[in-house]
Amino acid sequence: MIPMIFAGVQQIAKAAPELTRLHKATSQFETAFVKQLVTEMRKTSKNEFGDMPGNGIYDDIANQVLAEKLSASGGFGVGEAMFKQLSQLVLAQSAQAQAVKKS
Repeated sequence: MIPMIFAGVQQIAKAAPELTRLHKATSQFETAFVKQLVTEMRKTSKNEFGDMPGNGIYDDIANQVLAEKLSASGGFGVGEAMFKQLSQLVLAQSAQAQAVKKS
């Protein structure tokens, strides 16, 4: 039992850089997803920047900041759900690569 646990820890340690990159990518995906939702929802409301020049840029910046804050709180959970699913694939690929190296 202990050797199996130790092997699992080693596998996770070897896959750590890939898991870190995966977590960053899924978090960025969630932010982009939430930004798209925010952008579409804010189209139905009055533009707080009015008719001033460059209001589209200000809207986009406001949508980005709002999306980053909303996704950072973890309330949506899209990024974490994706990470849980995809991390299993990363660990399986890492285990397969280790098995190939041993043989």
